[in-house]
Amino acid sequence: MRVLLLLISAFSVFWAQAQMVTVKEKPSFYLGKRANLTFALGLQPTLFPSKPVTNNPDGPNNTNRLIYGNVKSEFTFNIALNNKVAVYLKGATLRTSRTTNFISYYDQVNSNYYTLREETTPAIRGRTVGAGFSFYRKSRAAIAPMGSHFSIGLSKHTLNISYEDSKLIERGSNFSSKPFELDISDRTSSFHYFSLEMAFTNNQPITQNLYYHYGFSTSINSVRLNALLEDSSAKDDIDEQLFDSNLSALSFRDFAVLKIGLGYMLF
Repeated sequence: MRVLLLLISAFSVFWAQAQMVTVKEKPSFYLGKRANLTFALGLQPTLFPSKPVTNNPDGPNNTNRLIYGNVKSEFTFNIALNNKVAVYLKGATLRTSRTTNFISYYDQVNSNYYTLREETTPAIRGRTVGAGFSFYRKSRAAIAPMGSHFSIGLSKHTLNISYEDSKLIERGSNFSSKPFELDISDRTSSFHYFSLEMAFTNNQPITQNLYYHYGFSTSINSVRLNALLEDSSAKDDIDEQLFDSNLSALSFRDFAVLKIGLGYMLF
C-alpha cells in the first residue's frame, strides 16, 4: 500500500510538471493601439535670424542682437514593437537665414581688389527625413507609444539657398565714382548633411486618442565634415565664400530644441 501511495505521488508530481507551460506575455500597447502621429513645433535659440533681410544698408553689423528665436515644424510617425520600444519616422521643414558678411573679390578687368558686403541675407530652405528608436520608461508608467520616452536616431537634411534681389556692394565710400557692386540674385547653392539626434519627450493623453507632446531634443551634425568630403557646388571664389558663411549658420543647428505639439493615436 505504501509503495502504491509513493507511485501515485510521484506520478502526480510528474503530471503537474508536464502541464506547466511558459506563457509569454503579449504586448498590450496603449489601450491596444500601437501607432500614433505627432505634429510638433521645435523652438530654439540661434545666432542668426530666421528670415531673410531684404534691405540691409549697414552691412554685417546691422543689429545688436546676439540671440534669435527660430521655429521649425515636424511630423513623427511611431509604431510600437512592444510595450517598451517603438520605431519612428520623421519629416520636418526648415526656413532660416543668417547675418550678412564681407566678401573679398578681385576684379580682373581693372586689376583691383574689393571688399564687398552683402546687401541682403539669403533665404535658406530645407527639408529633413529621419528614423530611429524610442524607448518608453516603464518606471514612469509609460506604455508604448504613450508616456515618457527617450529617442535616438539619424536624420538627413537637404538645404537650398537663394539670394533673391541681392547685391554685393563695395565697403566704405568711393568719392570719385559710384561704389563697385555685383549682382548675385541669380546665384543658388544646395547641399545636405546628417545629424545624430537624441530627445527626451513625453506624450500625455487629453482624450482616449488625442494627446499633447512636449520635451527637449539635441543633435550633433556633420555640416563641417560634409564640407570637407563633398563638392560645395562653388562655381568661383564668391560662391565658395558665400557657402562658407552658410555653413557657419548651420554648424550648431538643432543643438538645443524645446518641443511642443499634439498627437493622435491611429491604430
